[in-house]
Amino acid sequence: MAGVYREIWTGELVEGFRPFVDASFLINITDYSEFVTSSRNGENEVIHLVDIGADPEVLINNTAYTIGYSELEDGDIAFNLDKYQTVATKVTDDELYAITYDKIAKVNEKHRLAILTKKFGKAIHAIAPKSKSIDTPVIGTSGATEAGKKVATLKDIIDLAKAMTDAGVPNDGKRILVLDDSHLFDILKEDTNLYKNYVNVATGQLLPLLYGFKVYSYGNNPFYAGTTKASYGAVYDDATHSKASIAFYAPDMFRAEGKTKMYFDEPDTQTQSSAVNFRHYYLVAPKKDRAMAALVTTKA
Repeated sequence: MAGVYREIWTGELVEGFRPFVDASFLINITDYSEFVTSSRNGENEVIHLVDIGADPEVLINNTAYTIGYSELEDGDIAFNLDKYQTVATKVTDDELYAITYDKIAKVNEKHRLAILTKKFGKAIHAIAPKSKSIDTPVIGTSGATEAGKKVATLKDIIDLAKAMTDAGVPNDGKRILVLDDSHLFDILKEDTNLYKNYVNVATGQLLPLLYGFKVYSYGNNPFYAGTTKASYGAVYDDATHSKASIAFYAPDMFRAEGKTKMYFDEPDTQTQSSAVNFRHYYLVAPKKDRAMAALVTTKA
């Protein structure tokens, strides 16, 4: 029976990882899961990307021959997938015999949602700029002051788009904007016509495209201290941190999912209960430190 339990638990949990429930913006990012390899001891899962080097030089109205050669050197970029592990849940034999499928589904849901919350939160954190630079612009909101903060405006979205253009990011319909919920509400209050042009009235979600962005909203975006991203897992402090909307160029990002493994302890003679937990490998990351931007709430 233990083998049957394992198959049921694992099958339900793995299937639950596949949909992007709340983080639908990730569906725009190319899935490289097929290229994931395991380390020799199976402890780590790794994906290797190839850096194909700089573009060749272009000569204009050249009169000098021979033209010469340039070398296109490939470089290996290795990424370790993040390992997500849940703390074990204990299940008694009495529960399994009485309500086997309901209990399995309930426990699986808790483990699945716990891992989804962590891995999607870490994903949006990874594809947000670390700090302001030429390649990774970070700009502040510029609207009216409310409760000591400047609200987000449509102009800010335009400025963010321009900042990405200035950074050399293509404007070909593959720019993604993940609005923080507070910024989304600011913009909707600013322009009620936005409902007619860009909002699904039934769901309240923005519809793409908006100033070249495919637009999504998410409630677990990273936050910033000034123009520097707070570390993942930091606790938000309203006195020093600011909410942020994140923009990125989808072709410059990648996602990869590795193995999901269930661990199952057999019931013992005294407690007659088993324990179960899961290990799951996943990663979302930029291929290079570029093509990311952020709109950060300005403190007035």
